[in-house]
Amino acid sequence: MTEEELSMCLVEGYTTKENGMGLGLPRFRRAAESCGGTFSISSTPGRGTKVRAAFPKGGDVVLGDITGAVCAVISGIGDGDIVFTHDIECGGGTYRVGLDTRAERRVLGTLELSTPEVILFIKEYLSGQYKTKPIFSEEK
Repeated sequence: MTEEELSMCLVEGYTTKENGMGLGLPRFRRAAESCGGTFSISSTPGRGTKVRAAFPKGGDVVLGDITGAVCAVISGIGDGDIVFTHDIECGGGTYRVGLDTRAERRVLGTLELSTPEVILFIKEYLSGQYKTKPIFSEEK
């Protein structure tokens, strides 16, 4: 992002697209900060943008449809890439759910990430990671 885009990206409704709604970064920041977490964003033009949010362990934070949100971002990034990680602490261990679109692009070749079939695959892939983690099992 340019310096101007970076300064504007946290303004509700800001987007660089003609027909778009933005990435939802203002809402994401509010969610993190409203429960005592942290949010940061940095960008180097031509290199990439890093968005990091930390939510307090044990907080009553409802993150909503994380996989759907990640897929929405992926479907709108064009030639950009994201590395998504979600670390979950439970039972003395940390479990990581993640996706790196750079790896997906190597497998897909010329097929666009925004193709509906690819987005569906990514959603199922991430959902499967969440379902296989002990934190989400029904055993206690």
